[in-house]
Amino acid sequence: MEAFAIDIVISNQELNIPNPRLSKLNILKNAYLNDVLKVKSRIKKFNTNELLLSIEVYKELGNKKDIICNALFCFDLNEKAIDFAS
Repeated sequence: MEAFAIDIVISNQELNIPNPRLSKLNILKNAYLNDVLKVKSRIKKFNTNELLLSIEVYKELGNKKDIICNALFCFDLNEKAIDFAS
């Protein structure tokens, strides 16, 4: 999940954002080898100092989502990152 979070935040190679800090991790269920999992991300907070990115891993069961785990990553932003985002 950390690699996914980094890929979502850093789309420009010149952007220098430090490694994310894992703020929260909830492992709710087990996933199995043949399970088809999906990953969804959402920005929870974005300001001049930090970006909080929520990541959710789930599998679809018909019209329902069976959430396997979720995490919250915190990126401390620098001035170059803020200039890029605005």
